Amino acid sequence: MFTLACNVVSEDLKSNIHLQASRVPNLFPIEEWTESQIVVTDQSEAALEYAKRNQTVVFLHPFQVSGLTRTDLASYNRVFPAFLKRNQPRIIQLKQAVESGKLGDTGLLRIHRWESQKISHPEALAEEVDLAVWLFDSTPTEIYTIKKTGYSQVHLGFTGGGMSIITVDTTVPEGSDYYSASLIGSKGAIYADDHRNMNLVLKSSGTQAIRCTQGSMAIKNFLNDLQSMLTNEENSQVDWSDILTTARICDDINDSAENADVVQLGGEHV
Repeated sequence: MFTLACNVVSEDLKSNIHLQASRVPNLFPIEEWTESQIVVTDQSEAALEYAKRNQTVVFLHPFQVSGLTRTDLASYNRVFPAFLKRNQPRIIQLKQAVESGKLGDTGLLRIHRWESQKISHPEALAEEVDLAVWLFDSTPTEIYTIKKTGYSQVHLGFTGGGMSIITVDTTVPEGSDYYSASLIGSKGAIYADDHRNMNLVLKSSGTQAIRCTQGSMAIKNFLNDLQSMLTNEENSQVDWSDILTTARICDDINDSAENADVVQLGGEHV
């Protein structure tokens, strides 16, 4: 649980957010801040309180809160949901490949996520569903799901024959985390696969496998884009509409799992 006060006009923001952020244990007189500062928080109560004071807020876990709280946060135009998954370096490369047109029409997106960290299963699944909708740039027309405790496999069918298959397992032992995303188009394919999140380093003493992570790059990338938007007074591309859409899709995913059949977007059973 933390709240950060970040200066969004710093030239060093992209390279090291920690140099520009100060931990704020509780609410303090916001009048002392300048308009160039934003609040980054994972606490919905703090986000709402700062929003009421017309402060710019980034909320870190938009899929972790209830639907009612999500709607409350979305009602403030200065509260921005953090799309951290989208802003991981490996995911940015996937999106750039799609937008370049080099892959042709998006055909199949396959995602594996094995998670031992303390994250709720619904939140982990929602992040991957949001990713699929973002990469296909459309909502699924058909949904089929297999679920058990801590495990989900979701099939999303899109207009034109595209499909995403998402497997999320949040029950794996500590240290067994794994993530891969493969995207096949009509003209080519791209994948992000960390081979059990290990990179090989060749040294004079031999070959060594080093565990790697995306670290804090996602939040740095996100805040850098937000900084540019606010500084240049651009129209926001970061709003709650995608979050609310993904939440509705997740409701249909749960419906499919409970009834063991295909659900069309909106809840109609096939």
